[in-house]
Amino acid sequence: MEHRNDLSGQNVTLRTRSGVLRGLRWPRPGAPHMLALHGWLDNAASFEPLAPYLGDFDVVAIDLPGHGHSDHLPTGQPYRLSYYVAEALQALNVLGWAKCCLLGHSLGGAVSTLLAVVAPERVTAVSLIDQIGPLSEAPDQFPARLKRSIEAHAATAVQEPPEYPTLEDLIERRRRAGGIGDQGARLLVTRNARRTETGYRWGSDSRLRLPAPLYLDEAQARAILMTIKCPVQMIMASDGLIAARANTVGRIEAMTTLEVEKMTGGHHLHMDDPEPVAAVVVPFLARHCADSD
Repeated sequence: MEHRNDLSGQNVTLRTRSGVLRGLRWPRPGAPHMLALHGWLDNAASFEPLAPYLGDFDVVAIDLPGHGHSDHLPTGQPYRLSYYVAEALQALNVLGWAKCCLLGHSLGGAVSTLLAVVAPERVTAVSLIDQIGPLSEAPDQFPARLKRSIEAHAATAVQEPPEYPTLEDLIERRRRAGGIGDQGARLLVTRNARRTETGYRWGSDSRLRLPAPLYLDEAQARAILMTIKCPVQMIMASDGLIAARANTVGRIEAMTTLEVEKMTGGHHLHMDDPEPVAAVVVPFLARHCADSD
């Protein structure tokens, strides 16, 4: 595992058929390609602490639509998990990558599992950080969810996001909301904040906070996971989100290609303490991604 102290991400712009994706790249010509996908309300800076330890790979971390510096969706179009998957696939096309490995945290982990199913010939291996597939919900919850989602989108579509006096106000709010350390919160907010004449606003689309119109049920979520053919690694944080979910054990048992790594830390352990995370991610992906092109 190579550690480069002077490594800094290069800005990258990917123009897909649906809009513009922006992100960060840590290039290494000739190395296996890695697409890194961040969590909900995070952005490509999520992987800045980990990047110095990923020198074995040519890494691109994108801002998912509505996040970071990437385009927002048009008014009236809700953010759906399937849309993120389609845009991640478009990112591979624009990059010209025939194959790659995936590194996904939280929401990005859910996107990674679906991408491995819809484009298995493009994905050589997947490493998930505190995530194991998409969120699920009982089928009888769908009518109430749909109602909630449509009402919320109709009520907030024209609202201006709140403004805060200083950047430090945003950093403190992000730190509290995400259970993340100060350095990690600062990285995420710095990429996400937008300066105004009198303060700062969040750059991410405020509609990301609205309820989704549809969740898969647990049988559908497990069907996704059971369909994945490539090797999958899942890092389960001791104080993260996945360890506490009732469906985690069943999902682990349903997957035949999964390796589980239990690690001490919170949901953003890859930002709070990146070196131990890299110590398990890099060897796993290196074993399976040598033929990425």
